[in-house]
Amino acid sequence: MTMNYVRKDISRSNDMYMELLQHAVDVDYSVMKDYNDERYNLDNYYTLYATNPYYMIDNYRSNYQDDRVYGRIELSYDIMKGLKATGRLGGDFSNNRTTLQEPKYSFTDGSPGSVQLR
Repeated sequence: MTMNYVRKDISRSNDMYMELLQHAVDVDYSVMKDYNDERYNLDNYYTLYATNPYYMIDNYRSNYQDDRVYGRIELSYDIMKGLKATGRLGGDFSNNRTTLQEPKYSFTDGSPGSVQLR
């Protein structure tokens, strides 16, 4: 008989494909670390469809947990000399959960972000 248990935990920031694709080529990423700066915050520079990558890293999370149990049982019986009966039973069971963490954000009245909501 063998039995195995494997647990996998992964926590990461959400994909930033659109954030990187819509980034201005003449703006260095490193100057955007302070996403509370009015030039790089959600109210002014970014839209509902693209967010400051540093804000994404700090505020959008995806947590994944996978539990897996697999194994087998084997029984054999010598019926007579030279003849053996063997039975095997095996299984592989898994259960996974994914949770997404996204912040609630309110745009400041009059900002370009608030205009998009109308």
